[in-house]
Amino acid sequence: MTSNQAARQYKVKSVEHKPSSEELPPAQPRQTAFGKVISYLVRIRNFVSLLIWAFLSINTFLDPGKTFYGYYTYTDSDNQPAVWEMTVVNNYNNKSSSVCAADGNFLNCYYELPVYGMGPLANSVCRSYYPIDKGASQHIGTFFANCTLPNGNRIDLPNNDYATTQWSLMLSSLDKACMDTMGEGDSFPCDSYTTMEGRVMYFRGSRTTSTTWCKEFGGYYVLNKHTNEQEVLVANISNPSKPALTSIPVVHNTTVFNVYNLLGCSADLTIGGGAGHVSTSAWYGSTVGLWMAHTTSSPKDNAITMNGDLVNVVTMSTHDGNITQIRTFYKDAVRCFLFFVIIFYRLTSIYYPIWLVYARQGKPFWIWVANRHMGLVLHKRERRNLLVLLLLAVEAVVSTEDIIMYCQQVVFSYPTVWNLAFKYMSITRIIWPSSFILLVASNLVRLVFGPKYAFALSEDLFLLGAPVIWFYMPTYVTSKGADLFQGWRWTGSIVHHFGNTVYKVYSNQVNVLILYYNLFGSFTYIACLTTIGIGCLWQTLTHTSSIMSVFLSSSIHYRAKDEPTQTIEKILKESTERYPPEIVFQIVKAKFPKTSLCEAMNLASEGFICLVYGNYQVLGTIEWGLVYPVVNEYGHIAVIEGSQVAYQPAVTLEILASTSSSPKVLGVPDLY
Repeated sequence: MTSNQAARQYKVKSVEHKPSSEELPPAQPRQTAFGKVISYLVRIRNFVSLLIWAFLSINTFLDPGKTFYGYYTYTDSDNQPAVWEMTVVNNYNNKSSSVCAADGNFLNCYYELPVYGMGPLANSVCRSYYPIDKGASQHIGTFFANCTLPNGNRIDLPNNDYATTQWSLMLSSLDKACMDTMGEGDSFPCDSYTTMEGRVMYFRGSRTTSTTWCKEFGGYYVLNKHTNEQEVLVANISNPSKPALTSIPVVHNTTVFNVYNLLGCSADLTIGGGAGHVSTSAWYGSTVGLWMAHTTSSPKDNAITMNGDLVNVVTMSTHDGNITQIRTFYKDAVRCFLFFVIIFYRLTSIYYPIWLVYARQGKPFWIWVANRHMGLVLHKRERRNLLVLLLLAVEAVVSTEDIIMYCQQVVFSYPTVWNLAFKYMSITRIIWPSSFILLVASNLVRLVFGPKYAFALSEDLFLLGAPVIWFYMPTYVTSKGADLFQGWRWTGSIVHHFGNTVYKVYSNQVNVLILYYNLFGSFTYIACLTTIGIGCLWQTLTHTSSIMSVFLSSSIHYRAKDEPTQTIEKILKESTERYPPEIVFQIVKAKFPKTSLCEAMNLASEGFICLVYGNYQVLGTIEWGLVYPVVNEYGHIAVIEGSQVAYQPAVTLEILASTSSSPKVLGVPDLY
């Protein structure tokens, strides 16, 4: 072989040479970087799940406090803002309209009246027009008029400087004759309510002996947009043959003021009147949700365009007010009693066992929680207690008016983020009846078909139902509109006004249970059926018990249903309580990945404790503050030894009683 051939052969071999896997550069740095990214994402996910779980747990823990605060805030309207913003569009004919006739047809006509009083338009003459298209139940209107001032100048309203609306008023006095010269309509005896802050509200036609008289009517509101000066024009028909308007200057933040200087006798004028938003009846008495103005501001702006021979006027009004619930003492007593019972159950049956576990392990609280939180709702035990769920469902129904008010405030008002969250969490109470129905259905299935067919889907109910409640229910309730507003009627001939009146506050009063069913009945049934369908599908496909626990879990492993049965599961299934398999799976599903130990905080939230009788450590339960050891049908006690628990034939209730009359109560340990 020549040197050239050898060189060519070597060259070919060198080209065809393929390095072995041992000669490849190591890929470990890239894998290490990828692993760091995954580890970082896992830590973020665990931290977020901890925050969500902590928020849900704190929300549940503070639930009674939020409810009691809601009871308190509705006792005085200063605490519950409700701002209505409305826009109406009407067309006016200011060229060929005629004077309004006495037949009461308040369309395409006008009144030309002198104006007296103390406001900016006093001593002028105003021609006010009614539109050609005012609706049969149009609550908000416009003061479309031209006024000739004392100096002979003419001003057309509304314009670039002045905004106008038509809105409600209420006059009240101890002297019926005192009210004859102001406003239109009949006076009627009315009942009053004094809030905690000393505010006096007239909220209904009197059902008792009353010394106060009320009159409701409409008025024209005129706002100077540059100076914020405002006046209201009300009709004066003390001389029916010579009607007039009275101009009254008003202050922005004074909604009730005495008009003695105008009438020569004492009477109070309430801007915006009194509007009963909802009126219900129940065995504990009736409830009226009364809206009253917080400011005198009604006109916001007007937009005027020509539509042929007609003038098109768009009126934007804003009504800044508050809602007060006027109810009997018995209603709050019933609700407080229900919640005190629930609080007692939670303290003695859920929080106390969890605290015992925390006290036994000796680590700082947040380190303990971060390592052991399992994404489970701490109150899931109460969602398997028929009595507790019944009390929660009854409280939700009794609080229907509160929920309705919260729904409307979420849509119309501008609360802070904290108040908005508070209102949404309060609205979520309507889910309790669904949870109660699910538990009843599970118990019926258990009785008819056997324990193995019982189901527990309360966690998924809240996960699936809460978004519907938050995003749909407030709009749905608010869309009911006048169906929830009681006592509408027309008043007046000069200022013809359709207003919400306390005179007819009971005209459409409904039973609170019927109102709850009409508003939330469909949601209750649909939520139950949807939860059963999606929950069963999820369990079938994933072999895990709930959606929420999987998404919110971090370091806890949730075993599948087909994994081998562990010791504590056998203990619970063989106990005299006869826990159904699905409930047992719910109780023991939170396990540490490496050891398969059932996590102690989860067991404690189910009411399990450790009872110490002399040398025996016994698995026990606590409910309503009463402790009792876990025992099987043969009378054998479940004894804890380390992390193991088993029934020991040699240990019975008699043996424990002879050892100690009252056991020492400790937190339950992690158990296999």
